[in-house]
Amino acid sequence: HIFRVGRLIGLAQREEWGSPRVGVMYEGYMVPHSHLHVWPSWTVFEYSHTGIQRNAEPADLDAARGHYDAALAASRQIDFPRGEAYALRGLASLANRTGDADAALERLDSANARLRHNPDQRLRAQILLQRGIAQRLKRRHADSVLSLERALRIFAEADSRNELAATYGALAATHAEAGDWPVGYPAAERLS
Repeated sequence: HIFRVGRLIGLAQREEWGSPRVGVMYEGYMVPHSHLHVWPSWTVFEYSHTGIQRNAEPADLDAARGHYDAALAASRQIDFPRGEAYALRGLASLANRTGDADAALERLDSANARLRHNPDQRLRAQILLQRGIAQRLKRRHADSVLSLERALRIFAEADSRNELAATYGALAATHAEAGDWPVGYPAAERLS
């Protein structure tokens, strides 16, 4: 049943975003459960951290924002709070990317409110990662370290290596920006 529903969602995503394929991943971390991830896909590299686009063009960011806005609207239309939280986390990530920490924090607060009764710890950690980045942008280094360390614990428990690497990188950047190089250097070393 879950794959039949996933296929319908994937076909709708492919039509909406014009992707040549649909990515599918079945997983279950943090609490006893499982779920299906479905996303529009353009390349096999989307399945690996090596395919993450680190230097996106402004037009790419605008397109991503449009997709997150559409996902947020669709999730609200079908009353799917977890989908709203994922879309808001994505919008917060884009706000962080453009240096708008206030907008990021506002979206992350909204995302947290929608997760009140949801056991998705990985999404909670992704929200904490973006919160830590926004707090660093606002020069709230102590708060940033606390958020990032909480995210690290969750990602480590899930053995989520790509997200651990991103969180260690954000933690190293926070320590370095705060002038705490002796602490930041070991965090950066964990990236390799």
